[in-house]
Amino acid sequence: NIAIAYDDLAIKDSTEQYLKLGLQYAKLGDNKSNLARALRLYGSIMADYGRIKEAEPAFKEAIEVQKSIGDIFGTVRAMQGEADFYASTGRNAEAIKIYIEALELAEKNGMSLMMLNDINKNLSLSYNAAGDYKSSNELLKRMLAIKDSNYKINSAQSLAELQTKFEVQKKETLIAKQKLDLLQRNILLYGSIIATLLLLSFLA
Repeated sequence: NIAIAYDDLAIKDSTEQYLKLGLQYAKLGDNKSNLARALRLYGSIMADYGRIKEAEPAFKEAIEVQKSIGDIFGTVRAMQGEADFYASTGRNAEAIKIYIEALELAEKNGMSLMMLNDINKNLSLSYNAAGDYKSSNELLKRMLAIKDSNYKINSAQSLAELQTKFEVQKKETLIAKQKLDLLQRNILLYGSIIATLLLLSFLA
């Protein structure tokens, strides 16, 4: 993205120019996912520039666009963006509210543990910043419990997979041994028949 490149170079005028151009094209197009991404990017960069009045509506519009197309993952990401924006500007109560809503939506729709941990971590930081250390500590304990539970589940799954592999290998080894025993018996049988035929031909 050209706007990001200019932002990396700290060329604000060009960054803003291409951001607005990108938004304009995104609004003209049919891809609302692209529009939501453009709005989040615009909001993030405007927030970095301290232009709060322009950043906030961009984040809110991004959420509404994602909701309108039923993109749950995108909605959660957009909500995270808005909550991060509030947290970065010291509006902790608003950040906490949005983080909780995003977390509930993510949990309801079975999103990844990585995403849940990311939201929980930022929510904990917002609780701390707001002076609500009790809620922050409770949340950290919950995160550790989830992590421990997930570790146990993964360990149990790994153990079950190893046990299955062991049983399969054991059966394969038994089958191979049975085939080898059969082959050896056949060799002995055919060897005995050949020896008998040779003996009979000699005696004749």
